[in-house]
Amino acid sequence: MNKSISFLSLLGVLVLLSAFSSDNCEGYFPYKEGTRLEYTSYDKEGKMIMTLQDKKTTDAGLEITMATEIIDAKNKEALNGSFGIRCEGDKFYFDMSNILPAEMMESMGEMDMEITSDYLEFPANAAAGQSLPDGTMTIKAGMNGVNVMNMTVLVTDRRIDGFEQVTTPAGTFDCMKYSFTTTTKMMFTVTSSSTTWLAKEVGNVKTENYDNKGRLESSSVLTAASF
Repeated sequence: MNKSISFLSLLGVLVLLSAFSSDNCEGYFPYKEGTRLEYTSYDKEGKMIMTLQDKKTTDAGLEITMATEIIDAKNKEALNGSFGIRCEGDKFYFDMSNILPAEMMESMGEMDMEITSDYLEFPANAAAGQSLPDGTMTIKAGMNGVNVMNMTVLVTDRRIDGFEQVTTPAGTFDCMKYSFTTTTKMMFTVTSSSTTWLAKEVGNVKTENYDNKGRLESSSVLTAASF
């Protein structure tokens, strides 16, 4: 399976503004050949680099593959992987299996993992105050044929909060503000919430993650971009 990026990247490539042609698949996600996005995390040293790896037209619409790379504080690669985006008709889809925290993936080392996940769905034309469908992901991890962990991740309370302008070291962007709640169930249950600001043709510009008491736990911003 692909190793995944952290929640900082979480839902940084979202929302389709299109109708029936793949040429119209333009929206709040990166889709231009040569796209390279660099994010800096402010809860710990390190950065994430995301590049457009592959783009192809299908009978249903458009499929995009983004390569991801996590760089640690010593400027060494800690994790790498990829994730997919697709648009079909008047909707855009993001595979939930790619929102796993990088720290968790690294801690699992060489364990075998089985992931079953929904696709998070977004509308063609987002509106402030709009609610979006929930998503569910289940994870089983084991070693030498022995199951050692079962986990369920629920993404709920998904909504479009509005539209704002956000300035980062990479520039000033007109963004859609999107928020959601994440509930992780394993031996115990952990609930957190996140807000992400997304720009057209770019995706994630800024992300803030909060604990169950509403305290800021981590944040990241887009610090460099090329297209």
